[in-house]
Amino acid sequence: MDRLDVAALTGTLCSAEFDETVVCEHRDPPTGPVAGAPSHGRPLYRRRVVGTFSQAARLVALARQLPRIPRRQRLHRTRLLAHFARSFLVRAPSIPDAAGGLTAMNDIPILLIYAPSLQSSDGTTVQLRRLLAEFPTPVWHIHGYSPPAFADLPGNCASLPILLEPRYPFRKGAGFVRRAWRRWWVPRFVCSRLAQATRVHRAPPPQVAYVVVYDELHAVFARAVLGAAGVDRYVLHMMDLFHARFDARAQPNLAKLIAGASGVFAVSSRLADEIAPAARQPVEVLPLVTGFVRPSATSSVRTAPYLMMSGALYAGDPHRLDFLRNALLPAWLELVKEIPGIEWLYSGADAGSLPPPLRAVIKNCGLLDQATWCATLAGARCTVFPIIHHDGDHYRYSVPSRLVDSLAAGVPVIAPSCPNTATGDFLDAFSNRGVIVATTPEEVQVQLKRLFCDDDFHRRQVIAALSAAEGFSLKPTQRQLFEAIQRVEA
Repeated sequence: MDRLDVAALTGTLCSAEFDETVVCEHRDPPTGPVAGAPSHGRPLYRRRVVGTFSQAARLVALARQLPRIPRRQRLHRTRLLAHFARSFLVRAPSIPDAAGGLTAMNDIPILLIYAPSLQSSDGTTVQLRRLLAEFPTPVWHIHGYSPPAFADLPGNCASLPILLEPRYPFRKGAGFVRRAWRRWWVPRFVCSRLAQATRVHRAPPPQVAYVVVYDELHAVFARAVLGAAGVDRYVLHMMDLFHARFDARAQPNLAKLIAGASGVFAVSSRLADEIAPAARQPVEVLPLVTGFVRPSATSSVRTAPYLMMSGALYAGDPHRLDFLRNALLPAWLELVKEIPGIEWLYSGADAGSLPPPLRAVIKNCGLLDQATWCATLAGARCTVFPIIHHDGDHYRYSVPSRLVDSLAAGVPVIAPSCPNTATGDFLDAFSNRGVIVATTPEEVQVQLKRLFCDDDFHRRQVIAALSAAEGFSLKPTQRQLFEAIQRVEA
């Protein structure tokens, strides 16, 4: 804990007016000096005093009482005073620069509450990693312990893992154990991690949270973390809904989390309409963002044309692979007879779960790093979305990011029809604009042959895909999220 200059703090609070910006000295600033500050000696940093006059009077009175209390209590009071002062004096809110970029609001971190690690490989985590990369404020991520990292953590993010629940060898009563563990033990771990992060990063505790949930169990975890961290202002982002339907009686924690949010985002308009009755704020749709970066080399490392498939296959449910097994595989085998040498590539972690007939024709590339994945995707003749989403299944409210990435790469997508789902809405919106919907083996065979053999048709689809992908760039979506958090902090 840094030594606190009580006299200087008292004088600063007594002389400063609460609605005006004051200039004070800081021994170890977290960021660079404010423009216009003198460069010689100890730099000056612009601060804004926030709070109420009663809080200021309490802080000044506590500071003046320190010399008159016993030494043992004085040390404890000094630490409390330093903690209060750091949360009391914060950096002034910033204004977006002339170039339209995002400038740091303050040096107080944002608390990200999301159960998986940001280094995981699932689609939701990939989207969050893209949104939070180069975010203008530090992000402290409270999450559970995770398997070995798939990707690097964004530079502005700090990982604070906690033990969500113990491993248990039984199934009956597992839900009760999870809820009890997250309600009673998670707060202890959260307090410990936040205290450790405050010491290590020499920063005040978070005052605003960014909460990402799917279902009731994630809502229990999020509310426990919010209570333990003492944060009552947060932005909620619903990336999916893992329930048959939203019911405030059946999911009370999720309903309370939605109702208490200062801002609510949903991944699709279907999900926004589903949770809108429980929200006190208008539910906004936060579009997906693409992480595709066009490689410098324009030609692919492979000479033969190939079909690209990537992402999760959800092979635990055998019906998920019906499109691959019954429609795409027969069409592909017929196309190979006409165009020898073409390849079908897969990038992801689920190749081992494919049935033998598919495993025999698909070449597994495994999990690729970002640069290799972008180069492989850019060289593909077309991609395939292999999963049929049904209106009663999980993921019916979400849109896979691999669809957006394919459009951003200018690679046409062949996908099955997914009626009454958010994915189906996306496919219908971009049908014949880089997305080709084909469900039966005959339709798939015709469209594959056109994409591989008809250069004019392929060129038109590439142009349409690039045009459609303009609505999924990172900066506008990141600004939408940043401005929502900025309104909550104001």
